[in-house]
Amino acid sequence: EAQEELARRQREQARQHQQEEKARQEREDLASQERKQQLQLQHEEQERQQREELARQEREQQQHLQQEQLRELLARQQREAQEEQERLAEQERRLQQQLQRLAKQQQEADEAHQQQQQQ
Repeated sequence: EAQEELARRQREQARQHQQEEKARQEREDLASQERKQQLQLQHEEQERQQREELARQEREQQQHLQQEQLRELLARQQREAQEEQERLAEQERRLQQQLQRLAKQQQEADEAHQQQQQQ
């Protein structure tokens, strides 16, 4: 009977030991899963931040590009306005010369007319 009790106790201890081992394994598995999830979350967060940074850089590049295009457009318009001013100034100068020639011709014609009348 004592041997039966001993055998029963040993079986009970073995069963208890198995349950403890199983519980320990389950805790380790859970901890491992949690670590994996944590790593996955960190990875996703890093990717999200990288995407945001890339998008920000692209927006900045786009703005720089637009500013550059605007600067070029402004410079071209200023050049064109300058050329137009120069063209108008040249046209005005030619008209002034023409006016002076006409005034001189008119004066000469008037003088010739006066001389004819005097004769």
